[in-house]
Amino acid sequence: MSVDAKAEIVIERTRADVSKVVFDPKSDVIWMSGVSQSFPQTSGLVKKDAKVNRDGTFLGRKFSANVVVVAAEPEKSLKTSSDEPFEMTTTIDLGDAENGTLVKLRVQGIMDGQYKQPPAVVNKSMTELLNEDLKLLKRHLELQ
Repeated sequence: MSVDAKAEIVIERTRADVSKVVFDPKSDVIWMSGVSQSFPQTSGLVKKDAKVNRDGTFLGRKFSANVVVVAAEPEKSLKTSSDEPFEMTTTIDLGDAENGTLVKLRVQGIMDGQYKQPPAVVNKSMTELLNEDLKLLKRHLELQ
């Protein structure tokens, strides 16, 4: 079963401000609602080949993910590959918006029977999760 979920939001902060949070794995627990713990394997902001371990839950199931940064362009984009909660890639794009930064989040992946829900339900759940994550990110950044 394939997953392809997208969400976007405008955050009234600069791309530099947004990227300081998005590119810092220590901040994962602040804005990623499914992540309970994040363990960066390298210090500082992530860059290509950086590794992060994350613990969390998705659709009621606990996971421990090994995340690898596939590509990173400072203040512009970040692409990661992960083995949990299913094999997936996550792409974050930061662009200029009239009042701040347009943040686009996309998760694509393949699920091989880990979840009993039909594909449409999993895609809907993932889209809702991504939207919630972006709302958390927006709240966090705009209240600083």
